[in-house]
Amino acid sequence: MGVTVARDGVTLNLSAGIEPVSEFLTSPPRLVLDLPGVKNGLWADELGAWPPHIREVRVEAAEPGPRLRVTISLDAPATYQVTRKGKQVVVRFLF
Repeated sequence: MGVTVARDGVTLNLSAGIEPVSEFLTSPPRLVLDLPGVKNGLWADELGAWPPHIREVRVEAAEPGPRLRVTISLDAPATYQVTRKGKQVVVRFLF
């Protein structure tokens, strides 16, 4: 399982198809994705630098579990789209 960061978003590669629950928070701007039933096993691919507008991607276990929380911190608020494609969760931002 892993996290791939692209110029306009993030792809979560999971071992099973999971329906994420998402919430956008504005102060500071960030998208929070909860993946129910997933144990912490994701990792962010090593990048030389984050792409523009994405400040950080954090992956951590959340309570009540098992549940994995992925937090994508941004430079500014943005419109976003979360889609599931098989075993992938794809997040795209419109800056």
